[in-house]
Amino acid sequence: MPHARQAFLPHAAAACERHLGKLGCNADLRTALSNDLLLLVCAVRVAVLWDYWTLDGVVEDDGGWSTNGSAIQLSQLLSFLDDLKASSPEAAVLEALCIGASVFVVNAAALRSRLERGPGAELGDAELVAVDAHLPAPRLCSAEERHGICAGLSELSATLLDAWMIADARPDRTGRQPSKLLVRLPSPRPALLMVAVHGWLLGYPSVYCHAEATAVSGGLSDGPSAGNATCLSGNTLSVCVVTAQRRAVPETAPAAHPAAHRVCSFSLPAASGAPLERPSVHAWWAGMQARFARVECAELWEEPRLEVQVREGIGVVL
Repeated sequence: MPHARQAFLPHAAAACERHLGKLGCNADLRTALSNDLLLLVCAVRVAVLWDYWTLDGVVEDDGGWSTNGSAIQLSQLLSFLDDLKASSPEAAVLEALCIGASVFVVNAAALRSRLERGPGAELGDAELVAVDAHLPAPRLCSAEERHGICAGLSELSATLLDAWMIADARPDRTGRQPSKLLVRLPSPRPALLMVAVHGWLLGYPSVYCHAEATAVSGGLSDGPSAGNATCLSGNTLSVCVVTAQRRAVPETAPAAHPAAHRVCSFSLPAASGAPLERPSVHAWWAGMQARFARVECAELWEEPRLEVQVREGIGVVL
């Protein structure tokens, strides 16, 4: 119901203030997080990457990251989601997903449905772009490389679905503790595949990959930092930025109309041509617009726009 979803935002902001420390005190970040979660609730997006504030305690060895004391704990994020789910029924679909050291908040129902179709179906229109550091410039993956990437993602998809089935089988799901809001998996092997995992889960039409990840190579690094170096630096990139305007509540004064929200952004090599002339981006943008046009979304969001900015990749790491 539209009124219930309008109430979601103040519930999210209040839970943020209660559980997320300095992040909860930052009005801009609090608003960005609340809006992103609303996009998940509306199924405009399936997953968002947690990059609002440093999270401690998510590295696979549980050693955490070194911090200056301003980081929030993973347990705080889980308590925040637990509180939000208790105060807002619309938040029932939200789950935390940790793969290696990467944390996502997801619409679990929408993501499960997507995973059940398989990575091959999801990546049907997407371009897989090899960005290995030794390449002179990014290029499309070959058919063999694409097959290897999809095979790795299929294995991860099956593992994730199995993990959710185990979580669903736990007793007393309705009264579960915050720690049970989390599905946690180790990094895929080889670790280089994690670059593709990000673009795939976030639903981008252009997914950066390390083509080496599917090669048999005794010298292939598989450590925790594997996958950071790329050939993107020095190459011109087209950065696609999607924004949307949240509809003002009828009782709200015009002056208080919310600013446009950054829905998502991704890049692709500018040499591949104008983004909207690429079949992958054209199909993705049409799908995004269709989701915004659904009644439950149109009552909350308006004016989705896609802006393309051309930039030189400087110091790009993934």
